[in-house]
Amino acid sequence: MIASSLALLCCVLLSSALQLPDYPGTILTEVGEGMLADGAPQRMAYFVTSDSVETVAEYFYRSWIAEGQLTFVDGDFEQALIVSAFSTVDAIQRAVILRAQGRTTVGFSVLRALRFERPPVAVGDDIEGQLFGVFQTLIAASASPEGEPR
Repeated sequence: MIASSLALLCCVLLSSALQLPDYPGTILTEVGEGMLADGAPQRMAYFVTSDSVETVAEYFYRSWIAEGQLTFVDGDFEQALIVSAFSTVDAIQRAVILRAQGRTTVGFSVLRALRFERPPVAVGDDIEGQLFGVFQTLIAASASPEGEPR
């Protein structure tokens, strides 16, 4: 219950404080609301432009570098590119996934929280589930407050 409340709080913070990456002259269409991916709150949207994949990638790369964010570019540099930026201050990842479709570039914008609490794993009442619960408790107890093993 507490973990799901924390995840919901992270979704609210993502939606209110930070904007999805958007490209000038396009309409950003948000997909889903309060999405979780592997327990991490995230927001996602798409846009379409007639600019090339390289032009769009360069725009985001230069913008995020200028903001002082750790930024990476990956892909085949012809049909598909991914530009990702990490903000340690805000504990978020911004990314755009770009794909050429003929003379059009389709871009997916993602804003993902990097600091969140995972919900506890549900364990069964059978012996395997009880043992799994014991092991999870032992693993959690052996971690230091910073999350590193002792």
